[in-house]
Amino acid sequence: MSAFPARAVGAVESSESSAAGGYRIVRPAKSATDPAVEPFYSFLVPAPDGTEWLQFGSEDDKNTLKTRFKLRRFRGKKPPKTMDLVFITGPAPEGILKNVRQKEYSDSTGIVKDSGGDMPGSSIVDIEWTDFDEDAWKRQVKIRSWMRVLHGRGPAGDLFMLFQVPDSMAADMFEDLWVPMRDSLRFGA
Repeated sequence: MSAFPARAVGAVESSESSAAGGYRIVRPAKSATDPAVEPFYSFLVPAPDGTEWLQFGSEDDKNTLKTRFKLRRFRGKKPPKTMDLVFITGPAPEGILKNVRQKEYSDSTGIVKDSGGDMPGSSIVDIEWTDFDEDAWKRQVKIRSWMRVLHGRGPAGDLFMLFQVPDSMAADMFEDLWVPMRDSLRFGA
């Protein structure tokens, strides 16, 4: 595990990274240093003042296509210890959109927005939903999830990005964290 804003596996300094106050992550990380390796995808992990991320996984695995981060600080404050604020990217699991859309949600939860962009010819799907999850103390907490799926060539080439936070914190994190991450996700470097 490595903490941000310290340099992360596959983090590439760029003018976009510096201007936005974050790091561009490239997967596989090896593609950032080896011109023979094609980058599958890249994205920006924003780090506005006082924001710190913890990256999970081996720093030695420069071939992985997956990325997982936990938010350690946002605007200098630690999130509740009982909740993990998780951010995941990688090849999209088969049926991920169908699972979100067809899930039976409880009262006051469910899909908030769905771009419906999975029609033929569309390459981007954005979906937002709420659901309940247990925290470390087994209390039910309403979670807000945002996901972007980029359609590649064939179902095995799809890419996804998922960010989950307690619903009570979602308004603060939407513009500062989710929007820059979502909008920077792309195939290649």
